[in-house]
Amino acid sequence: MEELRRLQRPVSGGVVNRTFAGTLRKDHVGQSVTLAGWVQKQRDFGDLVFIDLRDRSGVCQIVVDRKRGADDRLLSTAKELRSEYVVRIAGEVIERAADARNPKIPTGDVELLARQIELYNAADTPPFAIEDEVTAAEELRLKYRYLDLRRPPLAQNLMLRDRIAFGVRDYMHRQGFVEIETPMLTKSTPEGARDYLVPSRVHKGTFYALPQSPQIFKQLLMVSGFERYYQIVRCFRDEDLRADRQPEFTQIDIEASFIDEEFVYSLIEGMFAQIFPLAGIPVTTPIPRMTWQAAMDRYGIDRPDTRFGMELIDITRVSQAIEFPAFRTAQSVRGIVVPGGAALSRKRIDEITEEAKKLGASGLVWMKFDAQRGSSIKKFLNDASFDSLRQALRGGESDMALIVAGKQTTVWDVLGQLRVRIARELKLIPADRWNFLWVVDFPLFEWDEQSQRYFARHHPFTSPAPGSADRLESDPGSVLARAYDVVLNGTELGGGSIRINRSDVQSRMFRALGIGEEEARERFGFLLEAFRYGAPPHGGIALGFDRIIMLMARADSLRDVIAFPKTARAQGGSARAVRISSGGIPLWRTAARRNRPRLRPHHHAHGPRRLAAGCDRVSQDRARSGSDDRRAVACRHQAVGRAGHCPETMKPFIVIKQASASYPVFVGRGLLDRVGSLVGAHGRAFVITTDTLRSRFGDRVAASFKPSAEVITMPEGEAHKTLETANGIVTQLLERGAKRDALAVVVGGGMVGDTAGFAASIFLRGVDLVHVPTTLLAQVDSSIGGKLAVNHPKGKNLIGSFFPPRAVISDTALLGSLPPRELLSGIYEALKGGVIGDRSLFTLLERRGEIDLDAAVRKAVRVKAKIVSADEKEADLRRLLNYGHTIGHGIESALRYERLTHGEAVAWGMIAANAIAVRRGILPAAVQRRIDAAILDWRPSPLPSLDPQDVIAATEHDKKNTGTKRVMIFPRAVGTCEVVSDVKESEIRYGLAAIGIS
Repeated sequence: MEELRRLQRPVSGGVVNRTFAGTLRKDHVGQSVTLAGWVQKQRDFGDLVFIDLRDRSGVCQIVVDRKRGADDRLLSTAKELRSEYVVRIAGEVIERAADARNPKIPTGDVELLARQIELYNAADTPPFAIEDEVTAAEELRLKYRYLDLRRPPLAQNLMLRDRIAFGVRDYMHRQGFVEIETPMLTKSTPEGARDYLVPSRVHKGTFYALPQSPQIFKQLLMVSGFERYYQIVRCFRDEDLRADRQPEFTQIDIEASFIDEEFVYSLIEGMFAQIFPLAGIPVTTPIPRMTWQAAMDRYGIDRPDTRFGMELIDITRVSQAIEFPAFRTAQSVRGIVVPGGAALSRKRIDEITEEAKKLGASGLVWMKFDAQRGSSIKKFLNDASFDSLRQALRGGESDMALIVAGKQTTVWDVLGQLRVRIARELKLIPADRWNFLWVVDFPLFEWDEQSQRYFARHHPFTSPAPGSADRLESDPGSVLARAYDVVLNGTELGGGSIRINRSDVQSRMFRALGIGEEEARERFGFLLEAFRYGAPPHGGIALGFDRIIMLMARADSLRDVIAFPKTARAQGGSARAVRISSGGIPLWRTAARRNRPRLRPHHHAHGPRRLAAGCDRVSQDRARSGSDDRRAVACRHQAVGRAGHCPETMKPFIVIKQASASYPVFVGRGLLDRVGSLVGAHGRAFVITTDTLRSRFGDRVAASFKPSAEVITMPEGEAHKTLETANGIVTQLLERGAKRDALAVVVGGGMVGDTAGFAASIFLRGVDLVHVPTTLLAQVDSSIGGKLAVNHPKGKNLIGSFFPPRAVISDTALLGSLPPRELLSGIYEALKGGVIGDRSLFTLLERRGEIDLDAAVRKAVRVKAKIVSADEKEADLRRLLNYGHTIGHGIESALRYERLTHGEAVAWGMIAANAIAVRRGILPAAVQRRIDAAILDWRPSPLPSLDPQDVIAATEHDKKNTGTKRVMIFPRAVGTCEVVSDVKESEIRYGLAAIGIS
């Protein structure tokens, strides 16, 4: 009503003194008014024309009638109007005849008798009708969002959003809260998703993080003494999208000092009691509360929809008396009872069973409580056991029970989701009920099976519940948190907690999470330092404003209550905010400023190289540290010598000690111009590289030697990784007079390193060799270990030698110049290293996004160094390095080393190997999904069409094979693999089928 009263005041000024069309009522009869808006519809009856005029307030009928004074010009103008023309119409408000009234619209008792029509703008026919109900696809409506917003339902949603925002601000100010804006450009904060990053123009190669929430800043405001803060704030999270999730969203952010949980409950209940009735939703206070444990036990989810029954029932004890193996071995057995479910067909029950399996269940047991007493485990049931289960489940005559057995968490998850899906399908959820709920007493930690460690369920600043802090070290899994969520009809509206404000408790919390003092200072030092100056007890909550409006508007998607939402592909509809660049790597260049440099990685000593992967935004995994303005860019100080250069006496990153020789591996920035001073040369030095790389890197390396090294070039590309190319290099060395004391310095990627290195190993029975790898793949893999080879028509790397280098020098600053696919090729090899030997490396690369490449190179080098030091010549352990390579090399050979990079072929080879490992029972399916998801998240190029027999034939010549047996490497878990020497052709065919080669 307030909105209506506001619109009823005429708008004056300029050429228009207008009244809003949707505000006209009987009170206006006899008044002369001016309306302006869009033509909704025009109906021409000769001397009588009706026009429906629409503005944001609603629709009013206009009458142009010759009998009531309309002249030829006015009628002619009215007849020309079409849908979506923009007009101004002046006239007199008249009452409709009784039989002409329209009770469906608020203005249905009156109409405007037109005296004047002015056409502001004509309009093309819109791509869909501007009506309440449309059949146009959502993608089309998002493309023309400015037209879609003319439709009354969407316009009303945005008007509702405005009213609720005003109501929130009014309520919060009356409660003594101060609205304070916090920065949008800052460092990452410890949240649960990936960041969107913004490149800094001032700090070249570094990034600001857009806030996932103002969590750190609102806590700092409590230290600042503001005591009661709130903000309706925009936040950003790089997450998979769905109907109730957007990459940029709005939340009501609240923090207060000297409070407890009861203050938060009372504050939010008061707010809800004020704003929800504005949308016709009643709120009864106090809102009921339920512990997290009860929610999980009864509903299988921590945001339960309590409008209907079908609660989970624990039948673990009763089921032990039944001779069904799955019941006997399960940690938990629970069931739900579907009212009237006995009428469901066997086909539908089978479909539900498949749904349960997709959700993670090993199977689904069903029991019908009708006269037939049917069950999927009928042969294990007698009348007594059937009745005992029915009694425990409290099933009625026409009901059906669905039972899941297994791990507690799996049982909760599967039944919790089936409960809601089936209730929706059977229309068991009352649409007119609004059940609010507080979920409280969350566990402080959650256990991760894969990494075998605890993580903070909320964030590491959540306070443990009173009386449970003494178990932080001894029994962390039993510690409860002072955390709370507020839920409406199964949708989480928001959540928060009381924070830790004592440094001793915070230190214990970090220890429980395995966070050392140094890491804590690095990630959270700015906040911990602030706490030293007097941090009051404080807590807060964040409410999802978009979700609240979605529920109030009875909308199906957040996109219906946001003016310009993103599509399911995280793109803008009308504005097309994201432009995908080649390879998925962002290339920032402004067309209007041709002299603006392309964004590239940081080449100074002030921070590690960060990989920017995604669209015109960069994702960053977990939070790191810092928030002051001077150091707000997302980088860490990591000095290497002075001015980014390596000192001549630089200590190696690692020394690889093999049976035949030991050699250093240098990893850092600015090393390219110090190669000569790092390794020296007893005789003449020869830099071997390609024509392309010579001008970029080769000449610089040659100049680092005194006197300058000579440069030899070779052709590039996997097709030239041959004996012919190696022989050409040997010929050039001979022609230039190279002797046994020569030093071969190979500058390039894996193909160059293998081919030129092999030539050095056979020239005069071997001369000293230094690898200067310029690609990520070469730095993390091929340059380490002293294994050199060229290809044969029958297979990859079949001609080669074991020949340790004198040194390996990896300048990580070079990685910024790599083409996207070449960079990603190295990512796949590094992921391989994580799977076979380093969980932390795998975790670092697990999600496509902004990563610390320096750290990735170091971790991958450590993995390979450990293996090749223990097994120089691939007798046993070293074969682990070939995980993914058996089928990967087969794919490369079948493609004749075209169309896929080596790393991409290995990526598909790993996925195929995982499928075989699961089939053999070596690899758990859950781990397979995790590894496959990590590989696919980096988006290897699609596999071309291949004949599986061509790939299989190439695997017969794999160098790992022994005798007639095929050897493959299979993971057992992330960080652990094993060598299997009896792989059958049928198994390889199975693995190929898993990646679409069949």
